[in-house]
Amino acid sequence: MNIIRRVILALALSASLTPAFGQSPPPVPTLPDAERRTSYSITASTCNCNINFAIFGDSTDVGNWVQVWVNGVQVPQSGNWTITSPTGPLATIPRPITDAVLTFTTAQTGTVEIVGARRPRRLSQFGENRGVAARDLNLAITDLVAENREQWDALIRTMTAPPGDTQVPMVLPSASNRASKILGFDANGGVAIYSQVGGGTGNVTGPVSSINNDLACFNGTTGQVIKDCGTGLPLALTQGGTGQTSAATARGSSGLNIDQYTPRGDSIYTILSTDRTVGTNAAFTAARIWTLPAANSVNAGQTIVVADFAGGVSSSNTLTVQRAGSDTIVGGTTSTTAVIAISGGRLDFRSDGISKWSVATKSASTSTNLGTKTPMDYSAACDGTTDDSTALQAWLDGIKTNAFTGWIPAGRTCIFNGLLSISSGTTIYAYGATLKLKNSGNANSGLVCGPTTQLGGPVDVVNIFGGTLDGNRVNQTNSLGSGAGLYCISATRVHVRDTKSINWRVDGFYFGGTTAGGGQGKSAFVFLENLEASGNYRTGMSVVGVDRMVIIGGFFNSTSNTNNDGTQCGVDFEPDAATSANTNITVVGASASGNGGTLSTTGGSGFCVLGSPSNTQNLVLYGLNAVSNQRYGIDTFASGGPPNVRLSAMSGSGNGTALVNTSNVVDWFPTGIAAGAANSGGAGFRTVNIPN
Repeated sequence: MNIIRRVILALALSASLTPAFGQSPPPVPTLPDAERRTSYSITASTCNCNINFAIFGDSTDVGNWVQVWVNGVQVPQSGNWTITSPTGPLATIPRPITDAVLTFTTAQTGTVEIVGARRPRRLSQFGENRGVAARDLNLAITDLVAENREQWDALIRTMTAPPGDTQVPMVLPSASNRASKILGFDANGGVAIYSQVGGGTGNVTGPVSSINNDLACFNGTTGQVIKDCGTGLPLALTQGGTGQTSAATARGSSGLNIDQYTPRGDSIYTILSTDRTVGTNAAFTAARIWTLPAANSVNAGQTIVVADFAGGVSSSNTLTVQRAGSDTIVGGTTSTTAVIAISGGRLDFRSDGISKWSVATKSASTSTNLGTKTPMDYSAACDGTTDDSTALQAWLDGIKTNAFTGWIPAGRTCIFNGLLSISSGTTIYAYGATLKLKNSGNANSGLVCGPTTQLGGPVDVVNIFGGTLDGNRVNQTNSLGSGAGLYCISATRVHVRDTKSINWRVDGFYFGGTTAGGGQGKSAFVFLENLEASGNYRTGMSVVGVDRMVIIGGFFNSTSNTNNDGTQCGVDFEPDAATSANTNITVVGASASGNGGTLSTTGGSGFCVLGSPSNTQNLVLYGLNAVSNQRYGIDTFASGGPPNVRLSAMSGSGNGTALVNTSNVVDWFPTGIAAGAANSGGAGFRTVNIPN
C-alpha cells in the first residue's frame, strides 16, 4: 500500500510540473491581406523598432528574412543591424516570430522601411507514415503564402511588359558587354545597350557626316533622327546670336553693340548710327558741333550718349549736338540742338525710331540748372578696390558752385588716397554709400572743406547727407596729428546729416577755425543732425572755433588709441585761444559711450569742455547720455568754473570716475545754472549745485 501511495503522489507531482517544462507554442496567426512592410521615421536613433508582421524564417540568418531600407537606400545586414525577440533566442523560439525587434548598430536619421524578403528553402520535412499536426500545416502553408505575398508586392515595384509581349527579348547582355553603357530599347521594343558620351568610349549615333562644333538638330516630324544643323557656335547676329564667345565682346561693337565708345578730339563730328557713347578726349579750343544720325537709322528706344570725358568743354568752348535733316530734339536747348556748356557734362539721346530724339540732360548749360552727377560720370569705378582719387576730385570739382547735386548710389564703395577738397556750393547725397581710405593711405584727412591750398579761401554752403567716411584704420601704418574724416575750417553754412565717420587715425569730424596766424576765421552756422563717429583714434568730433552751431542727436563712441595723444573724447569742445573761441553752441540729445584708452592725463570722457573757461561762451548741453567712458560722462572745465555752460537732463552710467566733473564739484547734477539778468530784488542765480 505504501508503494502504491508513493507512486500516486509522484504521478500527481509530475502532472503539476508539466506546464513549466513544455508549454505548447501559440497558434499560427492568420496572414493579413496587406503589404509585409513596416515604416518608421527616426532621428538620431538606433530604432529598436517592432517588426509588425510575422517572420517565418528558419535558422538565424536574419538577412534572408527581411530587407532594411533607410531613406530609399538598402542597408546590408552584416554589421549594420540585428533582429532580436523578447521571447528568447532566435534559433529556438517557435515560428512564426511575431514580436521581432530591429536594432541598428549606429544611430540613424530618416525614414526606415522594413520589408519581408524570405528566402525560400525547406530544411526539414514532415515525418512520413503519420498524421501531421494542424499547427505544423498552418505554419508551412502560411509561410508559403507570406513568401508569395512578398513576391507579389515586389512584382508591383518591378518594370514589366504588357501581356502578349512574350516574343520580345528582355534578357540583358553580359556584364562585360553592358558595362558603362546606357540601357534602352530597340526598334522592336526589346532590351538594347547603347554607348554613352562621357564615362564610356562610344559615340552618339548621328548623321553620316557632320562638321565639328555645328549644332545637332532633330530631323523629321517624329524627331527620331539627328542631323547637322549647318550652323555652329557662336550663333551669328543674323541668327539671333551675338557672334561672340564672351559676355564682354557680345556687348561690344563686334556683337550687339551695346557697350561701344567713340573718342573724339577738338573737332566737329558726325555721329554714326553704330555709335553708342561718343566722348571728348581733348580740351576744346573753340566751340564745336557734333551731328546726330537720323532718328530712323537706329532702333526705336536706342540711346546715344554724348559726354565730355576730357573735361575740355567750357562756357565759351561749348559742345553743340544738332539734329540730322528735319529731325526734332525734344527737351534740348532748342528743338534742333542740345548744348553742353560746362566741364564734364553729358547728354543722353533716345530715338523714337522715326524722327525724334528725346534728350536727358546730365550736364548744365548754365550754373543755375541743377542736375545730378555721380563719381561714375567721371570714370570712377567705386568697386571697393580701384583707387578712384582722381575721379572723385574731378567729381567734387564738377558739382561745386551749385552746378549739380552730387550723388553716390547706395552699395558703392569708392576708394581714395585722402584729402578730397570740397568747394563752396556743394551738395552730396550718399545714403548707403562709402568713401574709404585706401590701404596705407596714411592721410591726415578725408573730405576737407576750408581754406586749403586747393581751394584758396573759406567755403560757404556745404551740404552732406548720408554716407560713411571710413578711415580704414586697421590698414594704416602710422598715427597722424590734426585732421579728420570730415575736416571743415573757416566754413559757413554747413549742414551734415545722417553721416558716419569711422575708423580714422585722426578725428572722425572736425569743425573750427581761427583768426590767428593767418587764419581766415571761425566756422559759423553749422547744423549737424544724427552724426555717428565710432572707432576713431584721437576724438570722435572736435569743435575748436565755431560760432552758432546746433548738434541734434548723434552717437560718438569708442574713441581710443595707444599713443596717449588726443583727448579720446566722444565730442571735444576745446577752444585753445580767444581767436578760436566756441560761442553760441547747442547740443541736444547726443550720446557718447566707450571713449578713452591709455590716457594718463585729461580726456577719455564722453563730452569734454576743456581749455580756458573764457573761451567758451553760451554752450547749452541738454539731454545728453554718457555710458561707460574711461573718466567722466561730461568733463567740464576741470581747472575752472563753468559760468558759460548750461547743462540739464544729463544721464548715464558706468563711467570710470563720475558722471559729471566741474570745478571742485564731482558728480552733481545739474552742474550749474548760468547767472541771469539782475532782477528788481537783486541779482539772479549765479551757480546752483543740486546733488543727484
